[in-house]
Amino acid sequence: MNTERVDLRQFQGQTDTKLDEIARRREYLISLGFGQEWLEKVSLSRPALWDPEVIKNRLRYLLEYGFRDPIKMAESFSSILSYTSENIDSKIAGHGVYMKIRS
Repeated sequence: MNTERVDLRQFQGQTDTKLDEIARRREYLISLGFGQEWLEKVSLSRPALWDPEVIKNRLRYLLEYGFRDPIKMAESFSSILSYTSENIDSKIAGHGVYMKIRS
């Protein structure tokens, strides 16, 4: 699937195009293993969902941190998908769980 970054603001007044992009994002999340129930719930607070490139980067970062199942982590704590890597670092360090795995 194409994960090219798309800014939904560029579709002002183009409802069909915007809806197509949101559907593409939904398909991408499902292809990664996110559950339909979670998608329905998160769509209420974040109807445009996340850009696929953002999702890919956040999941990779969580894997590098040592989380075995970053999708389960994201489904339990959806806001983590909106955090920058620096915010994730500080939140984990603030809980005394610093286990970053980097080469």
